Amino acid sequence: MRIHDFLEQPESTDQDNFIAKVDDTTDRVRRSLRDFVVGEKVFPRLDDMLTAVGARLDDNRDVGRFIYGSFGSGKSHLLTVLGKMLERDAAVYDLGHAALRRLRATHTWLDRHRTLVVRLNMMGKRSLTSALYEAFNAALPEGAERLVFTDEERIFKLIESDARRHGGLDTLLEQITKDGGIPSPAFYHEMRRGNLDARLSLAAELDRWRNHGEQNTRPEDLWVDADTGFDRIARHAQELGYTAVAWVIDELVIWIREKDRATYVKQVNDLSAMVDHNRARVLPFFVAVAVQMDSDGDEERQDAG
Repeated sequence: MRIHDFLEQPESTDQDNFIAKVDDTTDRVRRSLRDFVVGEKVFPRLDDMLTAVGARLDDNRDVGRFIYGSFGSGKSHLLTVLGKMLERDAAVYDLGHAALRRLRATHTWLDRHRTLVVRLNMMGKRSLTSALYEAFNAALPEGAERLVFTDEERIFKLIESDARRHGGLDTLLEQITKDGGIPSPAFYHEMRRGNLDARLSLAAELDRWRNHGEQNTRPEDLWVDADTGFDRIARHAQELGYTAVAWVIDELVIWIREKDRATYVKQVNDLSAMVDHNRARVLPFFVAVAVQMDSDGDEERQDAG
C-alpha cells in the first residue's frame, strides 16, 4: 500500500473547488457542512456570539457581527454553517461537526425563531442596497410576493401621461429624440423591454428630459433609500410569518475598497442602517459580514453590534 491510497484526492485542483461561497450550490453547501470543524478556539467565540445574537433577537433588537479571518481561514464556511443553523436546517446537524449539536442544545432560540436567511456575495454588485434588495427577493420562498424597490414605473407612467397631451407616444418620442433625451424612438421601446438595468437607465434619461436637466437623475437614484427599503423588508418578512431576517454577507470589504470616497461613505452608512439601534422595526435584523484580514494582520478590527 502507498500513502496516496489512504488519501481522498480531489478530481480537480482548480482553486474554485477549495473556496466556499455563501451562495453555493446545494452539493457544495453539503460538502461545506461536512468539512467545517469547530475548533477549540472557535467554539467559545461562536458560543458567545450566539448568546449575544439570541438575546438581542429575543428583545426585537438588531444585531451585527463581523467575522474576521485571513484568506482561506474558513470565514465563508462559517457563514454557510451559521446560515443553515439559523434556517433550522437539520442537515447542518446531521452532516456537520458534533459541536454544532451542542450549540443547538444550548441556544434554543435557534429553533424557536423562524429566521429568513438572505445570502449575498458582493463581488460584481452595483451597490450594497440594491444587492441586498435583490438578494432578499431571491431568498423568499416559492410563491411569496416579491417586493419592488425601484421607481422606474412611476416615470414611465408620467411619460405615458405626457404622451396623451402631446398627440400620442410616437409624437412624444420624436420630440424627446429631437431634444436629445434619447437616441431614437426605437431605443425607448428596446430599453422598455430590457432587463432592470436597462429600464432604470431609460427612466433616468427620461426623468432628466422631463425636468429639463435641472436634476441629474442617475439609475441608482431610482432605488428606494436604505431606511425605506429595510422597513419594507421587515414588514413583508413579518407578514410571511418570519420573526427575524439574517443577512449573511461575503466579500463586502474587498468590494467596497475599490470605491471612491463618496461611494465608500454611502455604502458604510447603508450598512450601518441595517443595524439601527435608534429605531425599532417590526422584526429584528441579524447581520453577519465576513472580513478578510491582511496577511500582516493590520486589518482594523470593528464590531457592528
